[in-house]
Amino acid sequence: MKAVVYVLIVMVYQFSIAQYTNTEVVAKIKTTTIDDSVMVIGTAINTTEVYKSLTYVLSVFKTDNNANISKNKQEGRFTLEANENKELVANAITIDEDTKTVVLLLIYEEDKIIAKDRIAFNEKNNEETKTQEESSNDGVILTGIVLD
Repeated sequence: MKAVVYVLIVMVYQFSIAQYTNTEVVAKIKTTTIDDSVMVIGTAINTTEVYKSLTYVLSVFKTDNNANISKNKQEGRFTLEANENKELVANAITIDEDTKTVVLLLIYEEDKIIAKDRIAFNEKNNEETKTQEESSNDGVILTGIVLD
């Protein structure tokens, strides 16, 4: 019985630790708008007193009206000194009004995500469609014969 309780405590502890990101290294996406394009700059900030050797992945997802998704990915290795702020990558993106664009910056330490940031452009809220669906399903209509 004690072994089962111990295993459960260890598993809960592991899952709770795995949920924390942006604690030692902070990922930040900075944007600057120039005409129809947006300059995206991915930065990393080391908040500890420890030297870090890390990798980053900057992904850009574009979804058009036909639900076609295109993905552009840039990745690389970098190092951070203690309390250092470093620009990792700069990318210019054209933003269309009818295209949903999501920029995602992930920072890894030995294949484990330790920092992340996400920015979305032209992202429509799904609340409007949910309220329409809820209003159309107000009641239950039974047709036919119901027997016990």
